[in-house]
Amino acid sequence: MMDKLLPITGIGSLPHTDIESAVNFSLKFDIPFLPELTKIESSLKIHNIEDFKCFDLFIQKVKEIGPFKTQCFHDCKREFMKGEIHFIDDPQMKIKSHTSPIALHCCNKVTMEYITSNNITHLSFDANLIEGPKEFINELLARGITPIVGVVSTHDESISLCHNFEYWKPVLRDNVLNCWLSPACGLSRYTEEEAEEVLELLQETRRELLRAIS
Repeated sequence: MMDKLLPITGIGSLPHTDIESAVNFSLKFDIPFLPELTKIESSLKIHNIEDFKCFDLFIQKVKEIGPFKTQCFHDCKREFMKGEIHFIDDPQMKIKSHTSPIALHCCNKVTMEYITSNNITHLSFDANLIEGPKEFINELLARGITPIVGVVSTHDESISLCHNFEYWKPVLRDNVLNCWLSPACGLSRYTEEEAEEVLELLQETRRELLRAIS
């Protein structure tokens, strides 16, 4: 039961240049994500996720193991596989109205107008930018949106939790069945060793949050 609470996932971009090592790193997460190797491919130019260098190996590894995450900067006109949750990367909140259900990642300050103008199933965001965590999470859950809370900052020089984590603690403990944990954004700016540190921090944070309710 406990392994289903506050599952950990990633955003997409990684510092790796080797396909197998990138996929293996992603598989360490509770909800694996399609790696984007930004050092050897341009995510902005890829319109079909099948064109990502890691796609074939990633799908081969995850198609039988349950939920997994894919993502792209563009809307994806294709049938999704069993267990696949597809996210549109919208870092600057340029999507203003989308009537069909979509999962979104945004590393800007998310507004309620942005949320209400889209039919969102999952929302991935930077926890640093949320001023009222409890009210924000309650609003998402009331709308049937799964929050993916970016509790590890990806904009600072050091690898650390978001500066307002003390405010997030009680909210996450009250919503262990409803929220996921993640970095605030992709990890391509880090080294492979630092990416492992981010994962370790997420895992330790999850353990700390769950200790209080076990």
